[in-house]
Amino acid sequence: MKQDLKTFIGKNEKILWQGKPVKKCFILESIINPLLPFALIWGLLDGFVFFEMAFVDKGIAAIVIPFILLHMLPVWIYIGSIIFCLIRYSRFDYIITDKCVYVAAGLFSYQYQMKSFAELSSISMHRGIFDQMCKCGDIIFSMPDSSIQMINLPDYQEVYKLVIEQQREVHQDTQFPNKLR
Repeated sequence: MKQDLKTFIGKNEKILWQGKPVKKCFILESIINPLLPFALIWGLLDGFVFFEMAFVDKGIAAIVIPFILLHMLPVWIYIGSIIFCLIRYSRFDYIITDKCVYVAAGLFSYQYQMKSFAELSSISMHRGIFDQMCKCGDIIFSMPDSSIQMINLPDYQEVYKLVIEQQREVHQDTQFPNKLR
Protein backbone atom coordinates (compact mmCIF):
# COMPACT_ATOMS: atom_id res chain seq x y z
CA MET A 1 0.00 0.00 0.00
CA LYS A 2 1.26 3.44 -0.93
CA GLN A 3 2.36 5.54 2.00
CA ASP A 4 1.75 9.28 1.87
CA LEU A 5 5.00 11.11 1.12
CA LYS A 6 4.19 13.65 3.83
CA THR A 7 4.77 11.00 6.51
CA PHE A 8 8.50 11.06 5.71
CA ILE A 9 8.88 14.77 6.37
CA GLY A 10 10.57 15.74 9.61
CA LYS A 11 8.68 17.67 12.28
CA ASN A 12 10.97 20.68 11.94
CA GLU A 13 10.59 20.85 8.13
CA LYS A 14 8.25 23.21 6.32
CA ILE A 15 6.69 22.23 2.98
CA LEU A 16 7.50 24.91 0.40
CA TRP A 17 6.10 23.15 -2.69
CA GLN A 18 4.18 19.98 -3.48
CA GLY A 19 3.07 18.64 -6.85
CA LYS A 20 2.71 15.93 -9.47
CA PRO A 21 3.73 15.65 -13.13
CA VAL A 22 1.52 17.17 -15.82
CA LYS A 23 -0.71 14.23 -16.75
CA LYS A 24 -1.03 15.13 -20.44
CA CYS A 25 2.74 15.26 -20.94
CA PHE A 26 3.38 12.16 -18.84
CA ILE A 27 0.96 10.09 -20.94
CA LEU A 28 2.05 11.65 -24.24
CA GLU A 29 5.67 10.65 -23.54
CA SER A 30 4.45 7.11 -22.89
CA ILE A 31 2.40 6.87 -26.06
CA ILE A 32 4.88 8.42 -28.46
CA ASN A 33 7.99 6.36 -27.92
CA PRO A 34 10.31 4.29 -30.15
CA LEU A 35 7.94 1.29 -30.01
CA LEU A 36 5.03 3.21 -31.59
CA PRO A 37 5.99 2.82 -35.28
CA PHE A 38 6.98 -0.80 -34.72
CA ALA A 39 3.67 -1.60 -32.95
CA LEU A 40 1.61 0.21 -35.62
CA ILE A 41 3.28 -1.59 -38.54
CA TRP A 42 3.15 -4.95 -36.75
CA GLY A 43 -0.53 -4.46 -35.83
CA LEU A 44 -1.53 -3.35 -39.34
CA LEU A 45 0.25 -6.27 -41.00
CA ASP A 46 -1.20 -8.83 -38.60
CA GLY A 47 -4.65 -7.25 -38.87
CA PHE A 48 -4.50 -7.36 -42.65
CA VAL A 49 -3.41 -11.03 -42.66
CA PHE A 50 -6.09 -11.93 -40.11
CA PHE A 51 -8.96 -10.30 -42.02
CA GLU A 52 -7.70 -11.62 -45.35
CA MET A 53 -7.57 -15.20 -44.07
CA ALA A 54 -10.83 -14.96 -42.11
CA PHE A 55 -12.80 -13.78 -45.18
CA VAL A 56 -11.18 -16.16 -47.66
CA ASP A 57 -11.66 -19.38 -45.69
CA LYS A 58 -14.03 -19.48 -42.71
CA GLY A 59 -12.71 -22.89 -41.58
CA ILE A 60 -9.16 -21.64 -41.12
CA ALA A 61 -10.27 -18.75 -38.88
CA ALA A 62 -10.34 -21.04 -35.81
CA ILE A 63 -6.66 -21.79 -36.31
CA VAL A 64 -5.59 -18.31 -37.41
CA ILE A 65 -7.23 -16.31 -34.58
CA PRO A 66 -5.15 -17.82 -31.73
CA PHE A 67 -1.99 -17.58 -33.84
CA ILE A 68 -2.59 -13.93 -34.76
CA LEU A 69 -3.39 -13.03 -31.12
CA LEU A 70 -0.09 -14.58 -30.05
CA HIS A 71 1.78 -13.13 -33.01
CA MET A 72 0.56 -9.63 -32.03
CA LEU A 73 2.50 -9.82 -28.74
CA PRO A 74 4.58 -6.69 -29.54
CA VAL A 75 1.34 -4.73 -29.97
CA TRP A 76 -0.03 -6.05 -26.66
CA ILE A 77 3.23 -5.10 -24.93
CA TYR A 78 2.97 -1.57 -26.32
CA ILE A 79 -0.67 -1.22 -25.21
CA GLY A 80 0.25 -2.65 -21.80
CA SER A 81 3.00 -0.06 -21.40
CA ILE A 82 0.44 2.72 -21.89
CA ILE A 83 -1.90 1.16 -19.32
CA PHE A 84 0.97 0.82 -16.85
CA CYS A 85 1.85 4.46 -17.49
CA LEU A 86 -1.62 5.50 -16.32
CA ILE A 87 -1.19 3.48 -13.13
CA ARG A 88 2.32 4.80 -12.58
CA TYR A 89 1.18 8.42 -12.95
CA SER A 90 -1.13 8.13 -9.97
CA ARG A 91 1.83 7.10 -7.81
CA PHE A 92 4.13 10.05 -8.52
CA ASP A 93 4.44 12.68 -5.82
CA TYR A 94 6.95 15.46 -5.25
CA ILE A 95 7.61 17.59 -2.16
CA ILE A 96 10.21 20.28 -1.53
CA THR A 97 10.76 21.40 2.03
CA ASP A 98 13.08 24.00 3.46
CA LYS A 99 15.69 21.23 3.96
CA CYS A 100 15.12 18.39 1.49
CA VAL A 101 13.72 17.16 -1.81
CA TYR A 102 11.31 14.20 -1.66
CA VAL A 103 10.22 12.07 -4.62
CA ALA A 104 7.85 9.08 -4.56
CA ALA A 105 7.26 6.89 -7.62
CA GLY A 106 6.65 3.31 -8.62
CA LEU A 107 4.50 0.82 -10.42
CA PHE A 108 4.42 -2.46 -8.54
CA SER A 109 6.61 -1.26 -5.71
CA TYR A 110 7.17 2.23 -4.39
CA GLN A 111 10.43 4.05 -4.31
CA TYR A 112 10.83 6.95 -1.92
CA GLN A 113 13.85 9.19 -2.42
CA MET A 114 14.96 11.99 -0.13
CA LYS A 115 18.02 14.17 -0.51
CA SER A 116 18.96 17.15 1.57
CA PHE A 117 20.04 20.32 -0.19
CA ALA A 118 23.52 19.87 1.28
CA GLU A 119 23.88 16.56 -0.62
CA LEU A 120 22.96 17.98 -4.03
CA SER A 121 25.99 18.76 -6.16
CA SER A 122 24.14 20.21 -9.14
CA ILE A 123 20.63 21.08 -10.24
CA SER A 124 19.65 21.26 -13.89
CA MET A 125 16.55 21.78 -15.98
CA HIS A 126 15.54 19.78 -19.04
CA ARG A 127 12.71 20.44 -21.50
CA GLY A 128 12.06 17.85 -24.18
CA ILE A 129 9.76 18.39 -27.12
CA PHE A 130 6.68 17.15 -25.24
CA ASP A 131 7.60 19.27 -22.21
CA GLN A 132 7.68 22.31 -24.49
CA MET A 133 4.34 21.41 -26.08
CA CYS A 134 2.70 20.94 -22.67
CA LYS A 135 4.45 23.96 -21.09
CA CYS A 136 6.26 21.95 -18.43
CA GLY A 137 9.80 20.85 -17.65
CA ASP A 138 12.02 18.43 -15.74
CA ILE A 139 14.39 19.19 -12.89
CA ILE A 140 17.34 16.87 -12.33
CA PHE A 141 19.13 16.80 -8.98
CA SER A 142 22.60 15.29 -9.25
CA MET A 143 24.77 13.84 -6.53
CA PRO A 144 28.20 12.26 -6.96
CA ASP A 145 26.70 8.74 -6.87
CA SER A 146 23.16 9.16 -8.23
CA SER A 147 20.45 11.52 -9.40
CA ILE A 148 16.79 12.28 -8.71
CA GLN A 149 14.38 13.59 -11.31
CA MET A 150 11.16 15.55 -11.02
CA ILE A 151 9.57 15.11 -14.44
CA ASN A 152 6.88 17.08 -16.25
CA LEU A 153 6.53 19.85 -13.67
CA PRO A 154 3.92 22.49 -14.58
CA ASP A 155 5.69 25.30 -12.71
CA TYR A 156 9.22 24.05 -13.33
CA GLN A 157 10.81 27.53 -13.44
CA GLU A 158 9.45 28.51 -10.03
CA VAL A 159 10.44 25.16 -8.55
CA TYR A 160 13.93 25.49 -10.04
CA LYS A 161 14.35 28.97 -8.52
CA LEU A 162 13.00 27.74 -5.17
CA VAL A 163 15.46 24.84 -5.06
CA ILE A 164 18.42 27.03 -6.07
CA GLU A 165 17.49 29.53 -3.34
CA GLN A 166 17.12 26.81 -0.70
CA GLN A 167 20.38 25.16 -1.73
CA ARG A 168 22.17 28.52 -1.54
CA GLU A 169 20.80 29.14 1.97
CA VAL A 170 21.83 25.68 3.18
CA HIS A 171 25.35 26.13 1.80
CA GLN A 172 25.63 29.57 3.38
CA ASP A 173 24.51 28.14 6.73
CA THR A 174 27.18 25.41 6.54
CA GLN A 175 29.98 27.71 5.39
CA PHE A 176 29.04 30.76 7.45
CA PRO A 177 27.06 29.92 10.59
CA ASN A 178 24.38 32.44 11.55
CA LYS A 179 26.62 34.22 14.10
CA LEU A 180 29.24 34.98 11.45
CA ARG A 181 26.83 36.28 8.76
